[in-house]
Amino acid sequence: MDDYKLITESGLRIEKGVPIPSTAGRPSIYASVLNQMVKGDSVVIRTANVVALRACAKRVGVKITTRRDTSTTHRIWRVK
Repeated sequence: MDDYKLITESGLRIEKGVPIPSTAGRPSIYASVLNQMVKGDSVVIRTANVVALRACAKRVGVKITTRRDTSTTHRIWRVK
C-alpha cells in the first residue's frame, strides 16, 4: 500500500482508498421476536434487558409499550 502518509509524531498511518466493510454485527435476539409479534402480543423479559429491547424495537421500526410485571421482570406489548 503505497497510498499512505506516515505521521511521525504519533506513529499513525493515514491510509487513503480503503473501503469500509459492511457491518457484520451479531444479530439481535430481540429482532426476530419483535418481527414475529403482532399488535396486542406480549412477552416477559428481565428488567435488565428492557433497554436493549427498546433500542432494538426502535431500530426495526416496531412500536412497543412496557410495564413492570414483577420486581425483576417487565412485560412488553407490541402496539403497532
